[in-house]
Amino acid sequence: MPLLSLFLLLLLFVFSALVSAAPSPTTIVRRSHTGTLINDTVYFVGGLATAATTDNEPLRSISALDLNQLLFTETPTSLAIFNHAATSNRTWASVKEPPKIGITFGQASASTPGEALQWLDPTTGNVTSGGNNVSRSNTAGPGMGPSARSGPLVGRVGHSLVQIKSKLWAFGGHTMAMGTPQLAKGTIIPVTDTLTFDLSEGTWSNLTTGLARYGHASARSGLDIVLSCYGISISSTETELDTDCVYFSVSRMTFFPAKLVWTHQDDAITATRVGHTLVTGDSDMTLYMFGGMNVEGTQFFQDLYQLDTSNLPTITITKLTQAPSSDAQPIGGVTPTAVNLVPSARADHAAVVVGSQAGFMIIHGGITNNNTRIMADAIPHYFSMSSKSWINNTEFQTQYAKQKNMIPHNNVSVAGILAGIVASVLVLGACVAYYIWKGLRDDERERLKKEEEAAAEDRIHPSMDDDHHSRKKDGGRKEWKGNSVYPLGSEDHTMEPFKSTSSLIQTEEDGKKSIKKKNNQVDAKPWAANELYSPGATTLAENESVNGYMSSSSSAPSGLRKNNSNGSSSLHSHHLRSGQR
Repeated sequence: MPLLSLFLLLLLFVFSALVSAAPSPTTIVRRSHTGTLINDTVYFVGGLATAATTDNEPLRSISALDLNQLLFTETPTSLAIFNHAATSNRTWASVKEPPKIGITFGQASASTPGEALQWLDPTTGNVTSGGNNVSRSNTAGPGMGPSARSGPLVGRVGHSLVQIKSKLWAFGGHTMAMGTPQLAKGTIIPVTDTLTFDLSEGTWSNLTTGLARYGHASARSGLDIVLSCYGISISSTETELDTDCVYFSVSRMTFFPAKLVWTHQDDAITATRVGHTLVTGDSDMTLYMFGGMNVEGTQFFQDLYQLDTSNLPTITITKLTQAPSSDAQPIGGVTPTAVNLVPSARADHAAVVVGSQAGFMIIHGGITNNNTRIMADAIPHYFSMSSKSWINNTEFQTQYAKQKNMIPHNNVSVAGILAGIVASVLVLGACVAYYIWKGLRDDERERLKKEEEAAAEDRIHPSMDDDHHSRKKDGGRKEWKGNSVYPLGSEDHTMEPFKSTSSLIQTEEDGKKSIKKKNNQVDAKPWAANELYSPGATTLAENESVNGYMSSSSSAPSGLRKNNSNGSSSLHSHHLRSGQR
């Protein structure tokens, strides 16, 4: 029995592991977490599992959303973190390695700050330290430790993280000196530095003053500007609720105030908000801001805004609205009502941008308020930046698959285009040269073939002029030569050429014998009847003679050789007489 029980327990453990690892359309509900895109997968990391303000036990798992199948898998990890910031996608430092996610600061517990930078392998859950010391600094303040210009970095929460080229920029936040952060005056120590992590060197530096606000949201605009909106500004004497945006110039290392212009004044945000998200859209100059809550945590927002930063310092803001859809599809295995395509009002959620060109924004998790603080749904919601609308799963999968086959034009260099043109010209030239060579070769083969056929024809049917009557003048006399079929021999057989083209003259006796044999078919040779009829009406009879004479197959031979009874031959010259037949 003990062995059977052990076996059953082992079987149950394996089954549970397989079930937990199997892909699922649903996932763990999270808040105060982050989302990172790597290839075709979005990884949601850390956060809390309940809406209780006393919950300080972070989740130790990674929820991976496969964008091709829209299924989740869960991976355990030793990393315990919430209220942190993370790289939005695969970082430059991890190009030569398995892709990793950069996790900055945050909380490991109610009173334990997270490290300045940790690298998380999303496929295994393994974590490695990325450095917790600053090497260069021009400022001193709470973020650096008391009056320090270099040394260990002090932890923070409520900050934002933006990557520009090969550097990570951490903006704002507050320290953990007073324990669990409370949004109340005088309990929080602000951070006054702006930290930069160089991915190529693996070092932190602090070369400028800080943003001095927390609960804000930041995103990149182009390759020089970082925009930060709303949140709470803090100082040693007061706390201010921010209702504006500021932007930071990387090249000038300075913050500037922005001027907000609303497309419709009725849509203007008049009170601050925290826990909202801001992402860079399909154009580097277009940003999208969603959700958030008031400072007290009693009002949650469902607003979606589009920010145009192409004319800084002026930012044009347009509120995007959408009527409920009548063709809502099941999302995450749950059949929603039409309005569920639009995410419910929420804060402390995660927002991730995916797609190659037109782009999509995915909203996941967070908290909401339905007479009390509760967790928002764990269903991902998809916003299409091309149609400016929330879409269902089927629409997202179809549009995302199309974008995967599209190549962004800005990834194609001029050198690559020129190289392609040169290669195309070379290939085209090689093809033309090949076809010219092939045509010449075929023509030569055809010519040789015709010559061979002509030569073969000549061997089968010799020419009358070339073979039968090859003559040459010698002292006024003409010489007639035999051909290769019926040679006359090497003797000189000359005579005056006939002036008539009539058939050879036969004696009356010979002619009668020949006719008699032909009529009676006596002793006829099988090949005699098939012999070709010569132009001079000469036929081949027995003993290979032409009616008793050797023939040269010509229509007007100059010499005839008479066969004797002993097999020898003698030459008989026959002179034509006028009127003889």
